[in-house]
Amino acid sequence: MTKPLTKFVPTAALLLGLSAILIPVTARADSFKLSSYPGGNPAGNYTYGSPGTTIPAGPYQGQLTVGGTTHTLLVYCLDGDLTSYYGTTYSGTASTPNTPQEEEAAFLASYSLSKGAPSSSSSVVNNYEGPITLAIWQIMGTLGTGQHALPADPAAAPFITLAQNMYSQGKITQTFLSQVQVFTPSNTSTQRFITAVQQNFNVPPGGSAPEPGTVAMLGGGLALVVVGRLRRR
Repeated sequence: MTKPLTKFVPTAALLLGLSAILIPVTARADSFKLSSYPGGNPAGNYTYGSPGTTIPAGPYQGQLTVGGTTHTLLVYCLDGDLTSYYGTTYSGTASTPNTPQEEEAAFLASYSLSKGAPSSSSSVVNNYEGPITLAIWQIMGTLGTGQHALPADPAAAPFITLAQNMYSQGKITQTFLSQVQVFTPSNTSTQRFITAVQQNFNVPPGGSAPEPGTVAMLGGGLALVVVGRLRRR
């Protein structure tokens, strides 16, 4: 049975052995399919805010078929306010990131791998996978609006700043971006996905995200300030 992904997609927390791939800079994708995690939703749920909002954190597993060749890879969703379905094949276009927001999302997707993603560890999920998933949605402006909008996550703020600093300092290189693919489905009501590519970035001194403990303290303080303005979905 296929399961709907309304705003949320399943984490690939226990996947092992997936590697980065190189795909032509721009190509007509035969298909993209988001894989359902074997046995159901894994222990990759991330809860934040008060009252709590829960999402399955990225990265997720998907299959991108280009020119008749299928690649199994890790992806992050770019649209927290749209819908996809497990096991459903979507047609569309794969291309390299071509906006500052997509380039920053590509960096964060890669940065999460250097911090242990995908992982079944609650520490990795809570300190990196969850906040980075929401940081990408906030950068892309896809948290949604109105009654069903996702609240911003204070723990995502340091990662947003980090990505913006890396972009402004020219640390997100074209060599790296040439390895990244953004899949844009033909159906505009379906989520876009960006591939997570392993890359060792030279994060400048003072440009790194705070340690998890610091993030938790900052997030807690910010939550007290904004909790009155946030509504549960």
